[in-house]
Amino acid sequence: MVILGKTTSGERIFLIFVLMVAGFLRLYRINETLMFLGDQGRDAIVAKRMLIDHDLTLIGPVTSVGNMYLGPFYYYFMVPWLALTYPNPVGPAMGVAVSGVATVFLVYLATKKMFDQRAAMTATILYSFSSVAVHYSRFSWNPNLAPFFGLLVIYWLYRAVGRQEYRFWPYTLLAFGLLIQLHYTGLLVLPVIVTFLGFELWRSQKRSQLVGRLVLGMVVLIVVSLPLIIFDVRHNFINYQALQDFVNSPQGHLRGVQKVGLVLRELEGRSYRILPQLMGSRYPLSDRLILLGMIGVTVWSWFSAAKRPLKRLAVGIIVVWLAMAILGTSFYNSGVFDHYLGFVFPAPFILSGVCLAKLWRRHWLLKPLVASIIGIFIVVNLRVMPIWQPASPPVTAYADAAKTILGLVGPGAKYNITLLSDTRDYKAMNYRYFLEVGSHPPASAEDYDKLDELYVIMEPPYTDPLSLDIYEIQRPGLTRTELGVNLYGQIRLVRLVR
Repeated sequence: MVILGKTTSGERIFLIFVLMVAGFLRLYRINETLMFLGDQGRDAIVAKRMLIDHDLTLIGPVTSVGNMYLGPFYYYFMVPWLALTYPNPVGPAMGVAVSGVATVFLVYLATKKMFDQRAAMTATILYSFSSVAVHYSRFSWNPNLAPFFGLLVIYWLYRAVGRQEYRFWPYTLLAFGLLIQLHYTGLLVLPVIVTFLGFELWRSQKRSQLVGRLVLGMVVLIVVSLPLIIFDVRHNFINYQALQDFVNSPQGHLRGVQKVGLVLRELEGRSYRILPQLMGSRYPLSDRLILLGMIGVTVWSWFSAAKRPLKRLAVGIIVVWLAMAILGTSFYNSGVFDHYLGFVFPAPFILSGVCLAKLWRRHWLLKPLVASIIGIFIVVNLRVMPIWQPASPPVTAYADAAKTILGLVGPGAKYNITLLSDTRDYKAMNYRYFLEVGSHPPASAEDYDKLDELYVIMEPPYTDPLSLDIYEIQRPGLTRTELGVNLYGQIRLVRLVR
């Protein structure tokens, strides 16, 4: 507990207990409930090739919108965890779960250092029991590490600016460099860094020391981004061109400054999305009550901290963090999913912890209200925890399907697989992973030429695969269907041959 500074025995007991609860919620039955879809299969294949085939990579996953590549940090994170459970792909999910528990600890540490112990305890309880935070801590996916690194950026930024500990500037930029390799929405933290850097440059009496640390930080940022930079240079700046296409896309992914009216109208909706709804609110009335309450108590906290500049600065950093997330996502023309917001996940819980702790101290009559709010939050979130529902199909179903296919493939045959389901993952990356680790791997996910056999995995409604105009089915030029085999549940396997 050295990192927390002086602690009481009660504080240590509380923290150990809440971390144990957080660990239970994030790790219990993780293998039985594991989400293993196409993205998870794709990532597991890359990690397997790095671990077993020593085939290293300079790039990370491709974004679902814009076809831009992320940096490779998440793949390197996956490798040691996959090594622990190989070939079972649950290892990286366990790594994400451990990161989720580390985020709970970081919520406590950051809130205590920035505000006080009571606010830290309240925020930590809320974040530990958040069904949204728990859900994104129980399966392997690059955005799932973003809450930890997003909060790490903010905490180290506070140390660098609030306490003028300039040695934290390189750490801040290191965490930022890793964050934007997890999801490009992490770039919305950059305006927060720039805002408070400008403030510090304006007031600092040690500018030369500050500039020196910033230069070192920039070097660190470039180094952690170097693999992606090298890839881009070697491939005719493919990422830069994809970014230009994304910004200027005829589909209108982003609202331009000329549509400022639409952006302003969107602010209220994004505020509900990032504050009440990230905390589990699902009703318009509760959205409004939570948002108004948080705004009111935050303004009150700001003015009541007039004689405590560090606390006022801490409020300012959290508010700017949230404001940049709300404003930035308001420029996005489509829906904002939870995983887009990983970089700001902890913020509403920290702000809620500060608000509830302030109400608790205000008057004894408010204590039952605060306790009731926390109790209701825990009960509501426990009812929808992912630990209660097994995955359907479970990850073992994909492994069993792979064993079935390997038992049917002819000796030396060139074969591939495709999946017909609502996910439209025609490459069948989750099934493909278990074939990759088997004795007779399929052709690559890009190679459907001159196949001897194609295995079509179908979920209801079933259809004749040869009647579908799908590249993965039509390209091999196979003409006959054979071997209808029922797999787990309603999954059906059909073999196409010449």
